[in-house]
Amino acid sequence: MFQLIDSTSIKHIDESIAYFESTYTTIYDNGNIESGPLKIEKCELGKNIDLKFKNFDREVEDFYCFSPNNENLSLFYYPDIAYHMIELHIILKNNTYYKPEKIQSLIVSQNSLIDHINKSNPLSYSYEFHSTPSFSSFQLTKVNYNFQFIKYESDDGFYFKNLKNFIGTSFSDMTFVNSYKDDYDIEKHLKEDNKVNIGDIEFYIE
Repeated sequence: MFQLIDSTSIKHIDESIAYFESTYTTIYDNGNIESGPLKIEKCELGKNIDLKFKNFDREVEDFYCFSPNNENLSLFYYPDIAYHMIELHIILKNNTYYKPEKIQSLIVSQNSLIDHINKSNPLSYSYEFHSTPSFSSFQLTKVNYNFQFIKYESDDGFYFKNLKNFIGTSFSDMTFVNSYKDDYDIEKHLKEDNKVNIGDIEFYIE
């Protein structure tokens, strides 16, 4: 789940001011790149958000989610072959009083928790909030949001081995950098295109 928020009030920012676009990219070790649009939509309990998260700290409808109508896409990293990533592009519209410095992204991701005592169901799930830094009027902000893959093997056999594998993911870390670009001219793009890309968030799995 993700939304844009006012860096001062922490309230969500309406899509009339700024919004997300998304792409799904495969980068091969031989240098080839495949990329295409990824559909996002407003979050809705029971549709693209599990009902177990109904007791949420913020309004679910103010967030965006990846649409279940997308193909069965996944994040993975195969050494010496390829890796996948999802990108969110933050688009600022024209005719607003907002500067990029007033805008942050709030990301909510599911997090796998390990209970070593519970052999039959050692992974439970919670969610974590993470906010990106504010964006910049002078440089494009690039954020890397990294997940860690979890493969947990449990043995609940009493006399003989009865191995079971459980799969999960957890938040690993988030890094960011302001990247200088010669053509990063906000006023020019807002005047010519009525919008400008002020930042990119890239999701990886380690």
